[in-house]
Amino acid sequence: MIRSRERLTSLAVAAGLVVLTALVYWPVVHHPFVNFDDAQYVSQNAQVLPGLTSDGVRWAFGAGYAGNWHPLTWISHMLDVEWFGLDAGRHHAMNLAWHIANTLLLFVLCRRLTGTVWQSAAVAALFAVHPLHVESVAWVAERKDVLSGFFWILTLIAYVSYVRDRRAWRYLVVLTCFALGLMAKPMVVTLPFVLLLLDFWPLRRMLAGSKDPASISKLLVEKVPFFALSLASSVVTFMVQRQAGAVKELASLPFAVRMENAVVAYEKYVHLTFLPGDLAPLYPYRADIPFIFVAAAVTTFVMISGFAIRLVRTRPYLLTGWLIFLGTLVPVIGLVQIGSQPMADRYTYLPSIGLFIAGVWGLSDLAARWRRGRVVLAVSASLAIVAYAAVARVQVGYWQSSVTLWRHTIDVTRDNYRAHSNLGQALYTEHRLDEAIGEYQAALAIKPDFVEARNYLGVAFADRGEHERASSEYRAALAVLPSFTPAHNNLGLALAAQGRFDAAAAEFTEATRLDPRFSAAWTNLGVALARTGRFEEAVRAFGESLALRPDSDETRMNLATALGDWGRSLVEARRFDDAIQAFRTALGFAPNDANLHYFLGATLAAKGLNAEAIQELRTALQVDPAHVEAQQLLAELIKR
Repeated sequence: MIRSRERLTSLAVAAGLVVLTALVYWPVVHHPFVNFDDAQYVSQNAQVLPGLTSDGVRWAFGAGYAGNWHPLTWISHMLDVEWFGLDAGRHHAMNLAWHIANTLLLFVLCRRLTGTVWQSAAVAALFAVHPLHVESVAWVAERKDVLSGFFWILTLIAYVSYVRDRRAWRYLVVLTCFALGLMAKPMVVTLPFVLLLLDFWPLRRMLAGSKDPASISKLLVEKVPFFALSLASSVVTFMVQRQAGAVKELASLPFAVRMENAVVAYEKYVHLTFLPGDLAPLYPYRADIPFIFVAAAVTTFVMISGFAIRLVRTRPYLLTGWLIFLGTLVPVIGLVQIGSQPMADRYTYLPSIGLFIAGVWGLSDLAARWRRGRVVLAVSASLAIVAYAAVARVQVGYWQSSVTLWRHTIDVTRDNYRAHSNLGQALYTEHRLDEAIGEYQAALAIKPDFVEARNYLGVAFADRGEHERASSEYRAALAVLPSFTPAHNNLGLALAAQGRFDAAAAEFTEATRLDPRFSAAWTNLGVALARTGRFEEAVRAFGESLALRPDSDETRMNLATALGDWGRSLVEARRFDDAIQAFRTALGFAPNDANLHYFLGATLAAKGLNAEAIQELRTALQVDPAHVEAQQLLAELIKR
C-alpha cells in the first residue's frame, strides 16, 4: 500500500514537471532560427540539410566542423531535418522534448539516490524552469547541451543500478551511456569525478560503516575506463578547437588574467543561480577586472568551500553538491580560453544541479528543526519555483527573433561588439540597411579590428551601391587578417561591380586558394574570368563550383554560358572540333537553350556536317520558334 502510494505520488510529480516545463517553454515552438550558429549547425549546413544519410553520418564522425567533435549532436540535427525539414518550430520542439526528458530523468536519479520524493521533485523543478537554462533549450544550435545532459543523467542512473547489482553488463551500460554523452558534447568529460562524489554521498561507498565499503583506490580503479574516455575526448576536442582557431594562444591571454576571469565567473554563476538577471547569450571578455571584484569572488569561493568542508560529516551533501558544481564547470571556466567570452548561461545546464542538490537538502534539514519548518519550506520552495518560472518565461521571449535577442543583449551588457554586429546582421536580413550600418559601426567603435563587422559593413555599403566605400572596408579587414576569405570574395564582387574584372579575378582566386571548398568564390571567379575573355579558365572555375554544389542551377547555367562563349571563341579560331565539344558539353547543363543549339548547328554546318546541323537547328526552333538566325540558317541548309 505504501509503495503504491509512493508510486502514484511520483507519477503525479512527473506529470506536474512536464506541465510546468511546457508552460515555461511552449513559445519556442513558434520561434524561427536565430543568427547565432543556427545556420552553421542546421539551416545552412550542407551536410545536415539532406537529412540522415550514410554520407552525413560518416561526416559527423569524421568532422571537427564548427570547432567541435560531437557526432551524436550532428546526427540528431540530421534526424530533425529528415522528419521536419527546416520547420524551425519543430526543431525547437525537439529541444524542449529533450529538456523535459532530462527533467524527468533527474527526478528519477535523485529519487533512486536518496529515496526522497519531494526533495527530488524540488531539484528537478528548479532544473526545469531555471532562467539560466533557457539558452540551452530555446537555442536550436545548443542541442548538444540537452542531448549530452540526457546521457549524463542516464549514466548516473545506470551507475546507481550497477552499484546495487555489480554485474559486468551493467558496468558496460554505464560506460556506453558516458561514451554517448561525450559524443553529444565533450563538456561531460568530468563525469568520472561526479561518480566518485556520488560514491561519497549519497551512495556512501567510501564509509567503513556502509553496506558495501570500498577503498578509494578500488573506486579509482573502477573508474579507469571512464577516465580513459575522458582523456581521449579531451585530446580530440583540444585538437579540433585549436585547428578551428577557437583555442586562444596562451601567450595572448596571461594565465593571471585567465585565473581572474575564472574566479569571477564562478562567483557570477553562483550569483546568477540564486538571483538570475541580465542574462545574455554573449558576455564580453574583460581583461581589466577591478581587484575588488576578484577579491570578493575569492572570498565567496573560500567561504562556501570552508563551510561545506566543516559540515562534511553531518551534511555531506553540501560538499558533494558544491564540488559537482565546481568540477563540471572546469572544462569551460576559461583556464584554457575557448572563444572570446569568459562565461555563458548554457555552461550551467549540468553544473547547476550540484547547487540545487546542496540547497534543497540543506534547507530541508534546516526546516526539519522547526515545528512548522516543512510547511514554510514547501511554501517558500513553491514560490521560488514560480518566480524562476516567470523569469524564465520572460527570458524565452527574447529568443523570438534575432533582433529581439541582440537588442536585449546590448541592453544588459556593455561594450558588446559581437552583439552589435549580430544585431546588424539581423537588421540587414530584414533589409534595414541604415540601421544595420549603424550597428556595424557601433561594433567597430568598440573594437576597430573586428574583421567580421568590417566585412559586414562593406556588404551593407555594397548593397547601397557604394562600391568604393565597400572596397575600403574589405581592405581594412584584410589589413588586420589577410587570410579572411569572405573579405577577399566580397572585395572581388565590389571590384567587379566597378568593372575591374582582372582585379576581381585575383581576389576570387585568393579566396579559393584559402578555402578550396568556397563554392560561391569559384562561381564568382568563373564570372570574372568569362568577362575578361578567359573562357577556358572560367569553365574550369565553374566546374570546381559545381563539384561542390551539384544542385546549384545558377552555376549550371553559368557553366553552360561560359562553355557557349568559349565555343564561339574556338569557332573564331577555326577550332571546329573543340567548339563542337564545348557546345555539346554546354547543352548537357542547359538542354533547352536555343542559342546553344543554334551555335552547335552553325559550327557543324561550318565543318560540312549538314545533316547533324539541320537536326540541331530544328531542335533550336522547337525550343524557340522565333529564333531568326536558326530559321535563316536552316532554310539555307535545306536548299543545299
